[in-house]
Amino acid sequence: MSSFSSTSRWVLASVPLLAVPLSIPFLPISQPDRFPPHPTTSTDGFYTRTQTPYGSLVMIICHVRSAPERAGMMHLSWTPFPDGPASSKAWRIDKFASEGLKTSVDKSEGRGRWTGFNLVCPRAGSFQVGGENGRTKHIMELSSADRGGAELEHGRRERLVLETEQPRRWAIGGKNASDPTAGPEGWIGWLGSLLPIHWVVSSTGSKARWWIETLDDQGEVISKVGTGVESDRQNGWEGEGIAHMEKNHGDSFPPSWIWVQNSTPLDDPSPFTFTLAGGHLPPMFPSISTQALPAEAYLAGLRVPSQGIEWDFKPPTTLRLFGWGPLNTIHRDAKQGTVKIDLINGWGTRRTVVESKADTKTFIPLSCPMPGGHTLPEEGYALESFCAQSTVKAFVRSGPWADWREVWRGEIKDGGLEFGGAWMNDLDGWKMGHGKREGEKKTA
Repeated sequence: MSSFSSTSRWVLASVPLLAVPLSIPFLPISQPDRFPPHPTTSTDGFYTRTQTPYGSLVMIICHVRSAPERAGMMHLSWTPFPDGPASSKAWRIDKFASEGLKTSVDKSEGRGRWTGFNLVCPRAGSFQVGGENGRTKHIMELSSADRGGAELEHGRRERLVLETEQPRRWAIGGKNASDPTAGPEGWIGWLGSLLPIHWVVSSTGSKARWWIETLDDQGEVISKVGTGVESDRQNGWEGEGIAHMEKNHGDSFPPSWIWVQNSTPLDDPSPFTFTLAGGHLPPMFPSISTQALPAEAYLAGLRVPSQGIEWDFKPPTTLRLFGWGPLNTIHRDAKQGTVKIDLINGWGTRRTVVESKADTKTFIPLSCPMPGGHTLPEEGYALESFCAQSTVKAFVRSGPWADWREVWRGEIKDGGLEFGGAWMNDLDGWKMGHGKREGEKKTA
């Protein structure tokens, strides 16, 4: 953990956040790979969402260093689409470990190169990233109760295995095209421990497949559910699709945040991705609450390869103070499950407008890393839906005073949408830290 106090970090970070640093042209184009674990931060969390024609499979592995309880956590869940087969049922598995993750990181191959690493959550599972090509392998240990099946023979065990390959990089063209590790932060990544939280996107769409394995008492695989049985695919026990992969690392989560993630299938005739994360900045001075001085910041990226669109939006153009920003508009309504986003680049020539809406009944609670350990899902600190209907539009103009011209639009019906912290309040009866209101049925 940084030796700087929270106040010191924000005082030092305020200058580069409020003005584009003059040093940007002199920074190396290729940055170090920021996806591997960061041993100096309080928390490291890795998130993978795989979209299929039937629903979404989500795997999370995270730890809070030195937490007194629930320091390690793994999450695995399957959320079918509401209009899918009636036989498809949602399920989730949350496993906690009193100790943190065991980590091993390969030697860095230099800037602009993948760095391999392996994470192990005791008695829960693991996450491995290959250094040569960004391939990944997730393993989640399963009990008979997890699968709702009969007890296995003595010594045998089951696990779910998810593998990804052919990552779709954040930087698909331009000056960072040759850098597979480039992410949404850009120059902000160089601020390191001056900021309390960082967001890294490893892939906006990797080819993914998963299955169930049964192992004997020697650890040898003796059977595999991966034969293409339709019922297994509908219920999330095997499948293939497109995987979005990201992580957060730092010392604290924002007091409130939103997250939007849209990806089309790899074989879509006109593929695109739009991803956004951001929210309230922690107060610069502890005596000032976020209500008294509400500052917000966002990171976002739109990718439309067929149109040559590779647009990034980041501070200072995405900063907001007292709910206002000169080059952005963001409306959120947790009660309705809606977010409307309007972002303009610093030159005033590119604009992205996004509207995302999800049925409030489709949101599920997720654990969050806190100083004392991971919260329980039912406590309610983050709610996420994988059934958001989104419309994304791109506009251009020749200068700040010219009229906007729409050059592209895309739609998706299985987008990701998250409300976190105080911004999740009142979504389907939830209250941050208190679960659902009395009389409401809690989500399983």
